[in-house]
Amino acid sequence: MIKLDQKAEILMKYFRENMSQRAIAREMKVSRTTVRKYIN
Repeated sequence: MIKLDQKAEILMKYFRENMSQRAIAREMKVSRTTVRKYIN
């Protein structure tokens, strides 16, 4: 389970910084599936 601040960070990186899901997953050391789940 990821924390709320990590979820917010994923969303900010995706929408504000236009980072790819793969890049976010690598940087935050979580799976791409997790990143996709929180973006959707």
